[in-house]
Amino acid sequence: MRQPSFKISLEEATIKFNLPDLSPALHHFLQRLDQGGDTLLSIGSRCSPVSDPIPFNQVAIWPNLVLQVKEYHHCDNVLMPEKLHASPPTEEWPVGRCDVAFANTDAHSQWPQSGLSGILSVQCPVYYGPISGV
Repeated sequence: MRQPSFKISLEEATIKFNLPDLSPALHHFLQRLDQGGDTLLSIGSRCSPVSDPIPFNQVAIWPNLVLQVKEYHHCDNVLMPEKLHASPPTEEWPVGRCDVAFANTDAHSQWPQSGLSGILSVQCPVYYGPISGV
């Protein structure tokens, strides 16, 4: 894994990337992870406000993420890596800029055999990871 571009507090990331539901989303993600549920799910409304503290207060930020997938018609052929970019809001781009990808979020659906069943359009305004022990 490459080194992150920078590290900031969770509160700073919420403000810098204009993600008011970042803490509730992370809390929901961690709850689902603890319960053995799907970890990639559609974003929209959050279940409830954060009741337990999140076990970290800083996040590492990457401006891009590299993905590598298999060819649609020849599932054994691995395609060239593709880079997804994400930039925080600026004066020129008030809501930031980011690439969109499609992700299989249903463990029971297997692309391409399942078609678009279990597939979501994913738009990530920031790529981040927790910094533990801070």
